[in-house]
Amino acid sequence: MATYLHNILPNNKLTLQSPTKILYQKDPSYSHLRVFGCLRYPLILSTTRNKLQPRSTPYVFLGYPSNHRGYKCYELSSRKIIISLHVIFEENTFPFSTMNALTTTDYNFLDDGIIPLLPSHLYTTYPATPSPNLTATHSP
Repeated sequence: MATYLHNILPNNKLTLQSPTKILYQKDPSYSHLRVFGCLRYPLILSTTRNKLQPRSTPYVFLGYPSNHRGYKCYELSSRKIIISLHVIFEENTFPFSTMNALTTTDYNFLDDGIIPLLPSHLYTTYPATPSPNLTATHSP
């Protein structure tokens, strides 16, 4: 997605032209751009469903495929990626924003004495005062 946007947006180094404009000698279209990660409903063809099944299910917009026309999207229930051209977008709804995230700010679990996967030299304790043989001496 980032590479796609980089290739269609104007660039200062190219005298405010896009790489797409230089390569194909025509201005790129921006009308197909949508919000990344938003909810979308692709049309499921009538040949792949019966009349009692829904015409669409919720998907998440992932980007633009490089070798097809349409939109790449991820189905939440079956965890598969499809490409569809006929889509309805809900650009204000983001399904992954409500997923459970680590919101713990309590770090008391660090005081239990268990330090996983750390080499012993990273958590050894050192004396508060330097030993006499480590003090620097200056000679005139």
